[in-house]
Amino acid sequence: MMLLAAVTTVPFAQANILDYFCIGLHLWGAMLMFVGYFLAEAATVGWGPFDAVSEEKRHFAPNGKLYRRWFLHGIAFWYAIFCVLQVVLSIGSGPEFDLWEVVPGHSKPQLVRAASMPVKYLKCLSYASEVFCGMFLIGSHIFIWYNCEERHYDLPEELLHLPSQAKDLSPELLKFLARNNS
Repeated sequence: MMLLAAVTTVPFAQANILDYFCIGLHLWGAMLMFVGYFLAEAATVGWGPFDAVSEEKRHFAPNGKLYRRWFLHGIAFWYAIFCVLQVVLSIGSGPEFDLWEVVPGHSKPQLVRAASMPVKYLKCLSYASEVFCGMFLIGSHIFIWYNCEERHYDLPEELLHLPSQAKDLSPELLKFLARNNS
């Protein structure tokens, strides 16, 4: 997500070699974020072809599997829409698309004619589909956090290396520390 947010892009018509690298890094970050998370979560909930983990090893809240799959469907749908629109907008040419030309007094091409309204709608839909995909991804994170049992654990906040505090530690933790310190 940091690659996606921190690496900015420029219009492709104005890009130099460094900008192409940044555009590629930005797109790589988007793919890692959306596709990487999707694959990890799909393997966890057993979505589609990912059903290798046995059911007794999975621990979900009531209806948790259903909702997590619903979030996965949203991520897959909006990411597919985004990818299709990006291809259409990238290969599109003609009078209805943006026209970039080198204008006297400028070293880089400048936008001399904006796209027609149907293409502008496609651009807005492309951006909206990326946002909706991100919202489903964030919603999935929030749902997992809200339903995890670890959220309710209240662990003691203490410095474990202090011997004077050892009497207050649980026997299980003392056994774990003794095993790992030897």
